[in-house]
Amino acid sequence: MKRNILTTCLVTIVLTGCKKEEHAAERQPVAVRTVAAEITNDTNEIRYSGIVMPNTQVDLAFRIPGYVEQIGMAGSRELQEGDVVAAGTVLARLRASEYQTRVGYAQSVAADATASLEGLRAQLNEAEAGLAQAVSDFDRASALFSERALTKADFDAAQTRKNTAAARKDALLAQLAAQRARIEGAGTQQREASLTLADTILTAPFAGVVISKRIARGSLVSAGAPAFAIADTRTAKVSFGVPDMALGSFPAGRTLTVSAEAIPDQQFQGTISTISPAADPTSRVFGVEVAIPNAKQLLRIGMVATVIAAPKKEPTQTPSIPLAAVVKSPSDYGVYTVEQNKAHLQPVTLGAVRGNAVAIVAGLNPGQRVIATGGLQLADGEEVKLIP
Repeated sequence: MKRNILTTCLVTIVLTGCKKEEHAAERQPVAVRTVAAEITNDTNEIRYSGIVMPNTQVDLAFRIPGYVEQIGMAGSRELQEGDVVAAGTVLARLRASEYQTRVGYAQSVAADATASLEGLRAQLNEAEAGLAQAVSDFDRASALFSERALTKADFDAAQTRKNTAAARKDALLAQLAAQRARIEGAGTQQREASLTLADTILTAPFAGVVISKRIARGSLVSAGAPAFAIADTRTAKVSFGVPDMALGSFPAGRTLTVSAEAIPDQQFQGTISTISPAADPTSRVFGVEVAIPNAKQLLRIGMVATVIAAPKKEPTQTPSIPLAAVVKSPSDYGVYTVEQNKAHLQPVTLGAVRGNAVAIVAGLNPGQRVIATGGLQLADGEEVKLIP
């Protein structure tokens, strides 16, 4: 009995201790860092940095293995990266002698089978005439034999001649069928060999620029190994990232102004052609592409471009905070401020996004400190611990 009471007391003490430890663990403050809202001169000009990309880019490869016999020409020299090619331009050729031999063999087999077929047809005509004569002779012999005007030996001979003529015709028909099958097989081999021979030539599927060249004269290439990369830059695309809070300002078809650092005195007009359906898992921004006519080839692949989403206006002073400090509030967006070591959710109205910072149009005073890291783990009123 005493042992049961002691056991009960120990369990109670342990459980009480566990509950106290759990309660203490739940009340541990969340470590956070804060930053002050900085004043910025907001001109309402919204810019995004992007990269110039081709409208279309494909890797080209030979479908068959072989040795490179020739590289396509650009004037008096071999094609190089950066050369502009028209659709159908020969980029490279493989040594074709082996594949030409296959085509020639298939053609010779087909020609031989065709000649044999013609000879068999002539023999079949003769066999059919001989069979007709043998059948006529047998019918006459049968009539005479029934009238006892023909001996049994002569009747049997007439029947043998008829059977022999019929067997010869059947044999010739079988040979004709075999020759037709041979011709059909040779035709299939010839077509396949011709297609393979055509695969020794690699051509440009569309007009574009040679982006990469991975083969040289005399090199051995494997089937499917990339040999050239061709890009269509008659229309250029500028790809840039947009945060979710600004995505609604970029509908498909909207016209945007684009500039390039390499062409400082010129601006380009393009339209939004593509909007990513999902955010990048690392940067958490949505990919947007602007298509720009590029007939003069001024915009080159890889150039750094700037997309101007809103023009300049009279500058105004607004507080600005890091994007990481913004959290979703029950109404729209908000930030966490710290009062008496507790986090308080404060609704705000967002302005323009510039890089990793966002302007706060309303809801935050200049210099007011907000939680910059750790906010996503907080709840309104939760105790926090400030760290440097």
